[in-house]
Amino acid sequence: MKKTIIISSLALLLVVGIASALTLTGTPQEIKEFAGEVQDNPPEAMLGGFANAPFNFIGTRIGTSTSPVGIYGDNVGSTTYPAFIGREINTATIEIGVINASSTSNVHISLLGSNDDECDTATTTTSYTNQATIGQIKWYDLGEHLTNKVHSTSLVVATSTLIWTNPSAGTTREIVLENLHSQCVALEVNGSYIQLWSRITTKED
Repeated sequence: MKKTIIISSLALLLVVGIASALTLTGTPQEIKEFAGEVQDNPPEAMLGGFANAPFNFIGTRIGTSTSPVGIYGDNVGSTTYPAFIGREINTATIEIGVINASSTSNVHISLLGSNDDECDTATTTTSYTNQATIGQIKWYDLGEHLTNKVHSTSLVVATSTLIWTNPSAGTTREIVLENLHSQCVALEVNGSYIQLWSRITTKED
């Protein structure tokens, strides 16, 4: 009987000692584990996709060095600059920067998309059968994909055009397109007496 009491007392002291140690130094999670109340960690929140690195669209910008495209004349005819993004891309952010501009400069920018093969690499002529040339690529208006755009309920005849009048040298603006489903995007640009550069950053949500 005396031996049983001693063993029981030792067991009680051991339990009290462990509980005291946990109370003093254990974290709530450690105490729960000791008591058999382990809970699974809550699921981690899913974050949106990461943006890809920007790549050149008009002219080139590498590090701090920029080589712009110049428009030397008054209301010079438009040039189309295509870029391949892939149909899995949902969002594209386009930077447009001005290196030099006259006091009467302006630029008109139409936003275009295409799902044709080789929409970014088509040439003016080809010797291959069924290979599209630049003039055969079908472009459509991407104006409805502008962020915060109030969408039209009818199809307009003209292509949406953004106009930047008399921009200052050294300024940069952003154009954000959402809910894309295009193989390529393109900027159709015309303007007066201005040097421009542009690059595009894409994201898959």
